[in-house]
This record gives sequence, structure tokens and C-alpha cells, in this order.
Amino acid sequence: MRLGVTQRIYYYEAYDEYWECLDSRLYTFLRECGFESIGLSCTQSAEDILEICDGIVLSGGNDIGTYKQRDIFEHNLIACALNRHKKILGICRGMQMIAAFFGSKLKRSSHAIGYSHELQGVFNHRVTSFHNYTIDSLPYSFSILASVDNEIEAIENGKSLGIMWHPEREVDQKTRNIDKQVITSFFRGDMI
Repeated sequence: MRLGVTQRIYYYEAYDEYWECLDSRLYTFLRECGFESIGLSCTQSAEDILEICDGIVLSGGNDIGTYKQRDIFEHNLIACALNRHKKILGICRGMQMIAAFFGSKLKRSSHAIGYSHELQGVFNHRVTSFHNYTIDSLPYSFSILASVDNEIEAIENGKSLGIMWHPEREVDQKTRNIDKQVITSFFRGDMI
């Protein structure tokens, strides 16, 4: 299965360049899950991408609103993927994008960057989060899979799975194994 992975935008002021980049640990993590993954550029067409990809991963990085071209690209990618019945995994910002697409608002997270916590709910393992914002309310047709301190940490609706932590950054092997099982099961259609 081939997954298209969106990338953060980084402005390199010295050269006046905008770079699209991704932590290589995410490619490694997805390979460990048994998936081939390719980096996507917000200059590409969502329709063309979904001709060659079986699913989409909306990666983390960049708060929504920082780079409008990424926001528009990912919004179009979500719409096209849903129209073509392709699954979408949202990681951190990616979960926020999924929730925003379905009408939810964002609010400032009460947790510090790098906050390690035990999830509560269907998922109950320890993760570390790196987000500034969280979703304010559950989008229509979604279920909460995990929360912590009244902040939603994971959602799903069968077509989309959103998680607020970065599975590629987790170093604890037990946590990595749980995350690999969850993500693999989601894309293969036998989650929960």
C-alpha cells in the first residue's frame, strides 16, 4: 500500500526559499508499518496524487494559518480522498486539519510542548505531544478514541483517523508497537 505524506513548509530566509520537508523518522515509521510512502508537495494536484496513492497521511508541523498554500492543499486533499473513498491519517496538525474540514474550531492547548501523558479512552498508552492547539469540539460523525485533561487526543470515523501525538518520535518500544498496530489496522480496514 502506498501512502502520500504531506510535508511541513519551512522558510529559509537566507535564500528567500520555501522548503517542503519532513522528519525522515516518519518515513521509517510508515515502512515499519508495512507501507510505502512518498512525500507530497502542495504544488501538486490532489486528483493526480490520489491516482497513485492508496491513502493519505497529513503530517504535523506548521500551525494552521501559518502557510495558506499548505492549508488549501490539505483541504483539497481531504475532500478528494473522501470522494475517492481513500483513508486519511492525520498526525498532530493533520488531526486538526481533519477536524477543521468537518467544522470544528481550534483552541490553545493547556499542555506544554513535549508533554508526556497517559491517554484515556480506547487508547490508553503513554505518548508525548508537541502541539500548540487542540480541537475545541468533536466533529460530526467522529468518535473520541482518546483524551487527556479534557483535550481530545484521537478521533476517527472509519474513513479518517486523527492522533495528536507523533508516532515517529516515540522512543518507547511498547508505545511504537501500539501505534504501529493502530495505524496498520486503520489502513487495512480492521481497526477496533
